[in-house]
Amino acid sequence: MAQVLLVDDNQRALEGLRRHIPWHTAGCTCVGVAADGIEALERVALLQPDVVITDVRMPRMDGLELCRQLVRQAPGVRLIVLSAYDDFAYAQRAIEYGAIGYVLKPIDDRKIADLGRMLGDIAEHRRQHAERLAAFHATDAAPALAAAVRAGDAAAAEQRLRALLDPSAPFGTMRDIASHALTVLLRELAASGQPATIDGLTLTQALAQVHALHATIPLRDTIIAWYQHACQAIGARRSPAGRAIVERVCAYLREAYADPGITTYTIAERFHISQSHLCQVFRAVEHTSIHARLTDIRITHACRLLRETTWPIVEIARCTGYPDAHYFTRAFRRHRGIAPSDYRDRQRCP
Repeated sequence: MAQVLLVDDNQRALEGLRRHIPWHTAGCTCVGVAADGIEALERVALLQPDVVITDVRMPRMDGLELCRQLVRQAPGVRLIVLSAYDDFAYAQRAIEYGAIGYVLKPIDDRKIADLGRMLGDIAEHRRQHAERLAAFHATDAAPALAAAVRAGDAAAAEQRLRALLDPSAPFGTMRDIASHALTVLLRELAASGQPATIDGLTLTQALAQVHALHATIPLRDTIIAWYQHACQAIGARRSPAGRAIVERVCAYLREAYADPGITTYTIAERFHISQSHLCQVFRAVEHTSIHARLTDIRITHACRLLRETTWPIVEIARCTGYPDAHYFTRAFRRHRGIAPSDYRDRQRCP
């Protein structure tokens, strides 16, 4: 059953709601009460209700501020606002803060029935939500998505995701399924030897981005795009053409590392490939970025020069593609954890 928290500084009003709302018929239960917004926040953290029904005018923290806080702290909680003030501005702000219902006091039998219907709808959505999540785990959805990623089959992944992420489903359900699908994706990337990131995002960062979306189509399209990128990367890694282009790029980096003008853009132009596709294929095959590989080559050569010559740091920087000695020193320190001059001194110690 859906769990409901009642919030009002008027004890009689609280008791009236608790006695007269048709809890059983609505498929809900009252799990607690609070006298103001601050107490309500504490109760929400403790009780984890599905719904908060709150008055507007209360001491310490009013109902509208409570709604604003709950949207950030407990975005899954549904909000219903009660108010004795027939003021459109209150209703508008309540809706902006995520309230799904706004009921004017005094609460009579008709309004009690309205509350019952609202709660019944929430309970039904919650039931459907649970069923859809259970279906996701009970069917072959997760294994099918995992198989599509392992095969690099972007079309199969998209077809499955469009069936799972149905825009007609409750948004909360769709978002939870999207989160589970995202977990499957990053798990398969890690298992395939790829970095466990998508578009540079870790699982935690990607989930945060998913939960920041508030519309069904952008949510579905974002998950599909992430799956497509991952499938394309895995496909490129297995493709002879993809491996061949990466080998040519690596050979070029080993030859031209001293050129300070090398960028992913100039490399892409040289090999007649789009910059984004080049970076994607390179990371898929080498498990690192072009920039990181170039830095590794440059610093490796710099170390050899520091050991074998007495050239000044500024000259070594210039010969390894760093026109600025300070930039070279920063890059060297990040890569080796020590300044170039200290590295040279240590190599000369008997």
